[in-house]
Amino acid sequence: MRIRTLLLPLTIGLIASVAGELGSQTHPVEKTAPTSTPVESGIIVVEFEIKEEKKQRDDLAKKVEKLPPAQRTQASDELKWANQQMEFAAKELVRARAEKNEAVRQVYLKEAMDKVELARTYARRVETAVGVPTTVDPRYVGTAGPTSGGIQPGDSPALRQLRRSAGLSKDEKIGAAFGERDTGRLSEVTDYDAKTHTATLPNGQKINVAPIQRAVNAASGAAQPRPLFERTEVPGKAPVWRLTPAARATLHDPAKRPTLDKVGGVDLKVTYDILSFAGVSDFRPRGPAAVVKRPVLISLRRLLDKAEPLLRAPDDWQRLPDDIRFPGGIDRLHGFILVPGGNDLILVGDRSDKPENRISLDLLIVGFRAVWKNDSDPAVSLDEPPGGGATFTRYARVEKIPFQSRFARIMLDADYAMKHIGRLVWERQLGEYGRKSLAIEREAGTQQLLAAPGRRLWLAPAPLRPNDIRVSASGRTLLFAANVQRQSESGRRDGTYTGGTTPFSQRQDELFNQYYPAFETAPEVAPRGIFRRMRGLVDIATLGRLLREAEVAASALQRLVDLPLPELKGGDVVPRTYTSFYIDHPELPITRNTGGAELKVRPRARDFDLIHDASTLMLEQAADRLVKGSAFSATLEMSLSVPQSTAFPEFLVDRRLQAATDDANAGRLAEAADKFREITRLAPFDERGWARLGWVEAKRNRVAESNAALAKAIALAPSDPDVRRFALHATLERGAASIVDWPEIVRVEVAYDFTMMARDRLARGDRKGAQDAAVMAMVLSDVPEAALLRAMTFDDPLSDAANGARRDAITLYRKAAKTDPNDENRRALAFALAISVGWQMEAMVKALPRYAQVRESSAARLKLFQETYGLLKEVAEAEENDPEHPLAPALRPRLLMLQQMLAQMAGFSGNFTES
Repeated sequence: MRIRTLLLPLTIGLIASVAGELGSQTHPVEKTAPTSTPVESGIIVVEFEIKEEKKQRDDLAKKVEKLPPAQRTQASDELKWANQQMEFAAKELVRARAEKNEAVRQVYLKEAMDKVELARTYARRVETAVGVPTTVDPRYVGTAGPTSGGIQPGDSPALRQLRRSAGLSKDEKIGAAFGERDTGRLSEVTDYDAKTHTATLPNGQKINVAPIQRAVNAASGAAQPRPLFERTEVPGKAPVWRLTPAARATLHDPAKRPTLDKVGGVDLKVTYDILSFAGVSDFRPRGPAAVVKRPVLISLRRLLDKAEPLLRAPDDWQRLPDDIRFPGGIDRLHGFILVPGGNDLILVGDRSDKPENRISLDLLIVGFRAVWKNDSDPAVSLDEPPGGGATFTRYARVEKIPFQSRFARIMLDADYAMKHIGRLVWERQLGEYGRKSLAIEREAGTQQLLAAPGRRLWLAPAPLRPNDIRVSASGRTLLFAANVQRQSESGRRDGTYTGGTTPFSQRQDELFNQYYPAFETAPEVAPRGIFRRMRGLVDIATLGRLLREAEVAASALQRLVDLPLPELKGGDVVPRTYTSFYIDHPELPITRNTGGAELKVRPRARDFDLIHDASTLMLEQAADRLVKGSAFSATLEMSLSVPQSTAFPEFLVDRRLQAATDDANAGRLAEAADKFREITRLAPFDERGWARLGWVEAKRNRVAESNAALAKAIALAPSDPDVRRFALHATLERGAASIVDWPEIVRVEVAYDFTMMARDRLARGDRKGAQDAAVMAMVLSDVPEAALLRAMTFDDPLSDAANGARRDAITLYRKAAKTDPNDENRRALAFALAISVGWQMEAMVKALPRYAQVRESSAARLKLFQETYGLLKEVAEAEENDPEHPLAPALRPRLLMLQQMLAQMAGFSGNFTES
């Protein structure tokens, strides 16, 4: 039997003492006396669930037969997988009953729980399929238009219910999700006996929570034991028992995790797992969770009613009242609540304890405009000048958002501060983190450091995991807790980058991500609090992406993104350049501090979790009260815990995906295919393994195997961008020429991949490989950067062919700036012109000795001299499109000097200027 890495700690102790009494309001079962061991109680819990799930699957099988053929095939496969997992779970329970060693029995029990959870996932997806009407229903209209009937395998019940609620009209009632068995009960503890530490679940089952109580008491450090649960009145529902705010904060505090684990041990973990398996909402987050102690609700419509009359022009921001500029005083966003009618949207946030970290209205405008409205991913980077060289200047580049915006400034400052931490480590200024970082470096040794002398570092949202996004049973409320992570790419001696990372870099990244919360308040990090503000931007980007994924089209959102932005002045102005720094390493000169930050969020259907709990119900009731009043924000006297995206790859699948992808990128295709195939066996519902297997098999020219794997991936997630991207890559690997039928968004994504490939190959000196990649990118889409890279692959930059390719590339940049003359396109044109001129000028300088040796009058020298006029015009064009760009003015005096030298060589005399 395969025992997963995450389950190994279960073998070191006994399971929690759990006395069970099974019962159900709808399915009564015989009550049992306390069993001899806790594992026996757990076995009964799982056996009962297997029986209940079997009844539901039998009903589903009958409904599946009525589906259209294509939908029926996919639903039948998923129902078959669900049955297989339940059979595996039953076998684990048989092993658990037969085993004498209590520690091993615990492992079998946990394996059975996990297999039942996987079977539930398959079954819920089939429920979604059979429950959706087979005709177009106008109620399901969102921003993307009507949702077609029948099965949509990429959906989940939670995501479908969310989209349904987003499209409901004002006079319609929001009901339970299709396929959901809504008994009217909340997924909460219905009773709690503090004397016996017994919690009663909605179906009457009793769980002994003493291990959790002991661990919380020890970790809280209180002199007297604190209550674990408190009675909560829920209007319209029977009272429930929820974790107290103090207990919730203790359980999810990373700093208290060592004490919790030491005191609670395996008993704590297993008891927590049983409560999570039983569906208790307080214990649904199995990993890290964010605790929101006093949620803040913000009505966008009422906020804009006050803001719009005051914001007619950029200068009006100076007179904007503080409570409107910083709505709700929040520094985190955790979700939204839909309001029937579609003209309002309630934001859910967490109040800030530092005024400088508050999320301002202009940040919401920029973030939602970029992500929700324009479907783009904000990004920044600090770039080396063209040609590199020994310089400490880094040029700021901003994509998809206005350059002169607070949003861009926070991203750039956070990126710069992240790289500066390496210098602080060597200056012994970061305490425990610094000591651990230096220890990792000492363990790596000089050889590993010399093998990768530079790293490209960037900040990005931590990937969402299954069930990270909570959706209420009504579909009105969505909650999440985004996180930030650092990623890296290893460098080569020649200054290029590998596209991968090293074990040393991976350990350093994991350490940084672990200490990120500490950096948010560390006084050594400048500007102080910048990482907290960066987390707020990740929240905005995540919320914008989820609003778009849910097809929310509230009119208040459009009103928000239409507001004018403030004009930055003084110290708020975004600098065009940042100064790099030298790290005084004892053996290596480290000055390469490139990288950036990218707010790319890609939720998948499996990340949404539908839950019927008290906290979301109370949030919705509070939201209804808010929209009826006159205020635009309200602070609630309650607390809630939300699963937090983690920067640590906790699941075996994530680690294996990375290892297999590394093999594929390194050309080890057979090894990569074997690893991807193993991933599909471990997680057959995960489309990532199937998509990448199809891609690798295409690279191996195994067409049938590639098609089969890609068909599985597309069936699991037909609208997932990565699936479609790998499918197109596989098509191109097979030499298929018909790409016009692919959606433009997919072609653009793959064209970007080939552009990055061309950039990397050119940096490594592989001109032929770079040219092939650039040409493929241009076939897929008109990518100006790919055209410019292709021009730079010519052996003779001064040849007619190279000049023609360069002009074609600049024409594409000019076309983009003319079609949509926004600041981003104009800056891109200016940057391309500057790089192009610098590259051309460098080639001219290198050619000077060759032309100087020509005795007779040379037409080539005259032509070269005349071309400098064209380059000077391009410099002027660059300055016109981006007056603050620092590179173009630096090129002008060098060009004039080169022109003078060429003039003298061509036989002219006198002084020459641009005219």
